[in-house]
Amino acid sequence: MISIITSCSTNDAFMWAFKKVSSFSSTQGNIGEWGTTISEVDLIGKEMIEVPGYPEAEVFLYEKKDGVEKKPLIIFIHGGGWCIGSAVGIEWYAKLLASNGYIVANVDYSLAPEYKYPVSTIQLVESVNYLHEKSEKYGYDRDSIFIGGNSAGAHLASQLGAIFTNEEYAKKVGAETRVPKESIRGLILYNGVYNFDTVGECKFPFWKQLVWGYTGKKDYKKYERLDELSTIKHITPDYPAVFITVGDSDPLEPQTYEFIEKLEDNNVDYDALLWTGTKAKLWHDYIYDQNTEEAVKAYEETLNFIEKHK
Repeated sequence: MISIITSCSTNDAFMWAFKKVSSFSSTQGNIGEWGTTISEVDLIGKEMIEVPGYPEAEVFLYEKKDGVEKKPLIIFIHGGGWCIGSAVGIEWYAKLLASNGYIVANVDYSLAPEYKYPVSTIQLVESVNYLHEKSEKYGYDRDSIFIGGNSAGAHLASQLGAIFTNEEYAKKVGAETRVPKESIRGLILYNGVYNFDTVGECKFPFWKQLVWGYTGKKDYKKYERLDELSTIKHITPDYPAVFITVGDSDPLEPQTYEFIEKLEDNNVDYDALLWTGTKAKLWHDYIYDQNTEEAVKAYEETLNFIEKHK
C-alpha cells in the first residue's frame, strides 16, 4: 500500500470534495419563461483584469444591442460561500438583467481555500476600478454603476459599497479605490452575510467549513481581520442606496434584518423585499427560481430600484 502525504488540511480536503460535487451542475437556478428574452443578449467582451500582487480577475460583459448609448453598468458577483461557484453558473441571470437596457459585467474571482481573504475582495475592487476607467470601450455610463450579488456575492458587493464610500475602511482592507463614491449608484443584495459576529447563530449548512476555507482559521472568531468582513461595522451615511431581499425560510434572514437596521441608523436609502410571515417558504437564493411568482417579483423590484437610482 502506498501512503500519500499532503500538506492540505482536513478542511481543504473537504472543500475539494465539495467543489467536485458542486461542479456536476454548472448552472444555478431556473430561467422560467425568460429563454427567448436572454437569447437577444450578446457577450460583448471578456476582460482579464490585472490585480497587482494577486491573480487576475475575469469579467464577462453582456448587452442587448438596441442603439442606446451610455447605459448603466451592473457589476454582478456570484455566490458559493467564497469557495465554489462561477460567473458561468449565473450567466443567464446576468443576461436577463442586461436585457432591460443595461450592460452587465459578470465577475469571476479566485476561490477559497486556495485564495483566502482578502484576495477576492481586492480582485473585485480592482475590477470596479478597471471597468470605471474603460467605459469608453463598451459605451456604458461610468457614473451610473450598480454592484450586486447573491449569498457570498452579496457579502462581497456589500463590502465594496463600504470600501468605495469609507476611505478609512478601504485603507484597513488594503484596497486602492479610483472611483468617485457618487458613481456607485446602488447595491443589489440577495440573501447575504453581513455580520460575522452573529452569522454562526443562523446555522447555515456548511457554514463552519466555508468560513474556515475563507479565513484559514478553524475557529474563525479568532481571525485577526474578522471585523473587516462584517460590512455592518463600516456603513456610513455615504453608503450607496440598497435593494435587499431574502427568503422567509433562508437561515440567513436575520442577517438582512441586522443590515437594514444599520442602514436606518445611518439614514441610507434602501428598498427591501421581505417575505417574513407570508409562509412562502422561500429558501436560500430563491431569486434564481424564476418559475416562482416571488422570484419574478424580486427581479421586477430589482429593475425598479435600478431605474430609480440610475
